This record gives sequence, C-alpha cells and structure tokens, in this order.
Amino acid sequence: MTEPWYNENLYGSLWGAIGGGVGGTLGGLWGALAGVLVPRGKGRSWLLGAAWVFVGVGAGCLVYGLYALSQGQPFGIWFPPCNLGLVFVLVFGIMLPVMRKQYAVAEARRLEAEAFRRQ
Repeated sequence: MTEPWYNENLYGSLWGAIGGGVGGTLGGLWGALAGVLVPRGKGRSWLLGAAWVFVGVGAGCLVYGLYALSQGQPFGIWFPPCNLGLVFVLVFGIMLPVMRKQYAVAEARRLEAEAFRRQ
C-alpha cells in the first residue's frame, strides 16, 4: 500500500458532509421539482440538463475513486468518492429515460386535449 494522499478520517468526513449533505439536498430538490413539473410537461430542458450534470459529477467522482483504488489507497480514500459517484450515476442515470418517457406522455396528453378542443 502506498502512502495515503489525505487524512482518511477528515477526507471521509468531508466527502460525507459535502457530497452527501449538499449533493443529497440538491438531488432532493431536483427530485421534488421533477415530481411536480414533469407530469405537467414543464422545465424539460433544465431538469434534464441538471440530471446530466449530476451524472457527469457522479462519473467524475467514480473515476477519481477508482483511480485512487488502483493506486493502492486505503479504503477511507477511495470509497467515499466511489460511493457518491455510484449513487449519482445510478439514481440520475435511471431517472433520465423515465423522465423522457413522462415528458412524452405529457406531450401526448397536451396534443390530445388540443385536438379535443378543436372538435
């Protein structure tokens, strides 16, 4: 094993506080807004864009954590970024096709209502 890059306890605490706290709060706000706006067909561009940002940040964290693992860093150095990255990539990556589908449903509903009004 190589010399640790950082103090494991402080590093893990910072990843948990900043990554978990701030990232979790932002992800929760994003989810709440998505739950309200997606069925109405609103906010498509910025909600999907924000999801891609979360996936990108998660992928970056995952790559960084896997690099630390490949360099022989201790558990407290590689696990927090891998954990945060995996959660972000999975949660937001899974939500992207679900949201696209729900936006398509909302658009179909809007077109159907528009056709109904013309009758």
